[in-house]
Amino acid sequence: MAIDLKTVFFMNMLISALFCIAYGLYYQGQRTYPGFLLWLAATFAAGWAHFFLLSRGVLPTWLSIGATNGFFVLSALLRVDATSRFLCYRKLPPLLYLLPLAVVLACLYFYLALDQIAIRNFITVSLLFLAMLVIASLFVLHSPRTNRLLYYSAALFMLFWAAVIFFRAVCWLFFPEMELFGGVIWQVVPAVATILGDAGFGVLFLLMNNQRAEQELSQANLAKEALILELQEALNSLSTLEGIIPICSHCKSVRDDQGAWKQLEAYVASHADVQFSHGICEQCAEKLYQHESWYEEFRREQQAVRPETVGQG
Repeated sequence: MAIDLKTVFFMNMLISALFCIAYGLYYQGQRTYPGFLLWLAATFAAGWAHFFLLSRGVLPTWLSIGATNGFFVLSALLRVDATSRFLCYRKLPPLLYLLPLAVVLACLYFYLALDQIAIRNFITVSLLFLAMLVIASLFVLHSPRTNRLLYYSAALFMLFWAAVIFFRAVCWLFFPEMELFGGVIWQVVPAVATILGDAGFGVLFLLMNNQRAEQELSQANLAKEALILELQEALNSLSTLEGIIPICSHCKSVRDDQGAWKQLEAYVASHADVQFSHGICEQCAEKLYQHESWYEEFRREQQAVRPETVGQG
């Protein structure tokens, strides 16, 4: 029994619309990364491609053909660009976005000048096939070590999807009498594969974005815990002096907790991470050495140097 492909294409358009809503809600409430909005735009473009495909017979045929193929190629380019930005932060060259226009012109030629639906389909599907190969290779080459299973699975999923739609395009070349909405098996399987591809890959992309956010959060928590431990160790190694310190009013020795008297320098060094360097203040030097000849000579030298220093300042 033949299957109505229009229903299948309508389901695909509906799924694209639902994923656009899901992406928009996810973008509003969750952390996203480069390429996310482009993937949303790619899904939006795919929905319009199916809309114009379903409008065949309602809108002018040339408009339906041009818009369908152009939006399909645009969707593929946006997905390549989104994947490249998401995985390796690289943008596609802007000139590549002229490719959908070139496809539109080629498809219009093979409709208005030489009506060959199989060639039109093969042109578009070949570009979709190449785009899927690029996306699959990006998933393999730039997969993170912690989530390689997910990225490898996405690559295999993309390769399977690409193989199915390319098989349909090749079959159409050998059987050009096939109708666009024919219900034969090699028409139905690629259409259903497209539904599964859009839905499955939409879920995979959300999982990739979510896992990256979780990984960054986990790394941030680990860094936070390491910083807390480092601060705790620093606090534990910090000794402070507090409370009332018993000190001799004459020699300035300090009595410790065991009742022993220690020099002030030794006591402070044992309770805080400090060291002392000894010198002598001017008052003490005057008191101790004022009658020494060498000290008198030292003072005269200092008094002779100070005016020069002040004048230089």
